Amino acid sequence: MKKLRISSVLSVVFLASIVLVACGSPSSRVTMANFDRIEVNQTTWQGARDILGSPTTDSTMNMGQGVFGIAIWTDGNRSITLTFNNGIVTVKAQLNL
Repeated sequence: MKKLRISSVLSVVFLASIVLVACGSPSSRVTMANFDRIEVNQTTWQGARDILGSPTTDSTMNMGQGVFGIAIWTDGNRSITLTFNNGIVTVKAQLNL
């Protein structure tokens, strides 16, 4: 009887984990709603981090005309990519949101 109960509990946990994975991370910030909050030529680097959290990857280059950067936030097959010029979003793109 006890083995049956443990087996049933494990089955329920396994099915619940499959549903959660299929739906994506419940705490993900990589969403269309957050993508829409980012405004080109207005949102700052810090503002983007406040909305999206720390990027999955980012890179900056110091050029003669200023500092240029790119940051990418990913969650599974979904992503948000932002390009910055002197700390301001200049281009935004999304995939699978």
